[in-house]
Amino acid sequence: MLRTFIALTLLLSAIASYAQRRDNPDATVLNRAKLVSQTDRVEVYRDDVDVEEAFAVAVDQLYGAIEDKLGQKFDTVTLGEKIKVVVSNHVRVSHVWRGYQHMNDPKAVVFLNTRAYNGFKSKTNATLVHEMTHLFTWRYNSHSLREGIADYIARAVMPNTAVGPNEANTVPIKVDWAFKYLGSNLPAPPELTSDSEFRKSYYFSSYVFVNALVERSSMANFLKFYNGVYSDAIFESTFKVTRLNLICELKLGTDCK
Repeated sequence: MLRTFIALTLLLSAIASYAQRRDNPDATVLNRAKLVSQTDRVEVYRDDVDVEEAFAVAVDQLYGAIEDKLGQKFDTVTLGEKIKVVVSNHVRVSHVWRGYQHMNDPKAVVFLNTRAYNGFKSKTNATLVHEMTHLFTWRYNSHSLREGIADYIARAVMPNTAVGPNEANTVPIKVDWAFKYLGSNLPAPPELTSDSEFRKSYYFSSYVFVNALVERSSMANFLKFYNGVYSDAIFESTFKVTRLNLICELKLGTDCK
């Protein structure tokens, strides 16, 4: 009887593990990845790609730089003591665990594609900083601000570099969706996964918007709003401008008069 119970338990565990990998490609990559090196705060893994052992030290230095720029500590209570960075040849778009659904299942894991890894090594791409910043700011009330602050920190830590879908010389453009999304409390737009041009402008416009908020106020006030309960009234009292007026001041919306 005991042997039957143990065998059944192991079978159910295996089925559950398989189901998780099948439903969550991130779990598949993470389970397959091999540990390369680690520090007290980070672990670096590889998946079908060569990764330098010294990369863990570089990631650890980024950990400190992001903390300094934000003035906010890493949430070890929720996310654990270490950040895992998985460099994979099978990841198309670099992202944190579960991507846009990360807040529903927070884990301190970054999946970095080989382009972003090589770009970070050559100091031409700050996507790693962007993704790590998501872990430091994993609780949010605005998806636009989530992406904007990640780009803001990436560009502060590694100026004049590419970030995510945008090159270093990207300039803002007017968009017809600015009033709807920029700084609002709406979730990630569906176009982010289907329209590359929308994705580029959404990320960069969100960065320009966050940059203006920090300049008008402070990083501490921005994070207080970012982490708190969302409302237009709190936005205006915090930044001394309405969301729509700021969009127009920055010349980001096509609907501005």
